[in-house]
Amino acid sequence: MPTPPEITLPERLKHLVESCEKSCVASCCGIDAFDFSPLHVASYLSAYTNRISLGDVAEWEQELTKAEELVRDLTPDAEGFLCSFAGMNQLFTRETFADFIEELRHSIRVSPQILDLSEHLRNRPTLN
Repeated sequence: MPTPPEITLPERLKHLVESCEKSCVASCCGIDAFDFSPLHVASYLSAYTNRISLGDVAEWEQELTKAEELVRDLTPDAEGFLCSFAGMNQLFTRETFADFIEELRHSIRVSPQILDLSEHLRNRPTLN
């Protein structure tokens, strides 16, 4: 039985995903090794500029669309698996892929708020 194709994520998205490998390593735990929470996504998106603009969010949304286009025309195998992504050690069904993209989309969309809250907490006067 042929295995589902291994797809390479768009370069920028690949680096974001790699930065979220926090809980373990993908070669051991697959997708469970990754933490795609808004905290980690916001940290990655703001690492070099200390900001996340609406334009940045729109650019990342385009990266997600590119990933969706990579699998759009794929046909699931007999077990329902659609593909895997290089470096993730995870097979995706159409449903689990959609869940993965939606989790990233949510974290990207709320990342400006996470950064704003972090800055607010950083600038809060300390109590002595």
